Amino acid sequence: MAVEKRKRQEDELHAFTSYFSTPHHEQALGRGLNPSNPKRVYIRDAARATSAAPGFFQEAEVNGNVYMDGALMANNPSRWAWDEAWRKHPSRYWQAENGQSSSGDTLTPETTVPIGVFVSVGTGFRAPQSAFHRGDPLRSIRALLRRAVSNMTDCESIHRGMEELVDQHQFNNYYRFNPPGLETVRLDQCRRRGLTFRTMDTVCNEYLLRNEVQRDIRECAAELVRQRRSRCSTEELLEFPDLTLPGPRRR
Repeated sequence: MAVEKRKRQEDELHAFTSYFSTPHHEQALGRGLNPSNPKRVYIRDAARATSAAPGFFQEAEVNGNVYMDGALMANNPSRWAWDEAWRKHPSRYWQAENGQSSSGDTLTPETTVPIGVFVSVGTGFRAPQSAFHRGDPLRSIRALLRRAVSNMTDCESIHRGMEELVDQHQFNNYYRFNPPGLETVRLDQCRRRGLTFRTMDTVCNEYLLRNEVQRDIRECAAELVRQRRSRCSTEELLEFPDLTLPGPRRR
């Protein structure tokens, strides 16, 4: 996700996708181009645009448009991805728009096509920020700005909203993985002798060794395999059995 600079307009959230992203009625007419990316976008350019953090990296230009990191508008794009998944499938699309299937039948839980598995991966929690600062008014303004930016880029508030959303949909396959312990690591931090990377590595490994995290990873992997196998034809399962089974691939 990136923020696109728009001339004489509000900045706009932009999703770089590797799939067609046109409305279903336009797909039926054979219009296959992604309206957000009418020209070919290379992965390197999309990565540059979506990681151009303000104050750390220069804005990126892709196909004549200017982008920066989308953190200020969608630091956690989980809700966008959820809505996109519903829009992408015709049955979900018609249900959201009309409460009916495309054939006109009323949709029930048995006839809808639910989202199979939803996985969200975080990069750590934010550090506590206070809006209070005694003394110098300039420092108080800086504290307020830091708190405002922290609130705008808080990923966990979106996660809490997602938990409420999946409860409403009675959806049990939502997984969120986010290691605590990185709150004090700054975006521009790079200490000598690889200390920053060793700290990140230690924190993540300790998180992954937790019993509850390992349980969630196993459940998530098993459900992903089950969902993948359910989409395979009998011929595919017989020809490529190792592509949908856990463990190392056979040669």
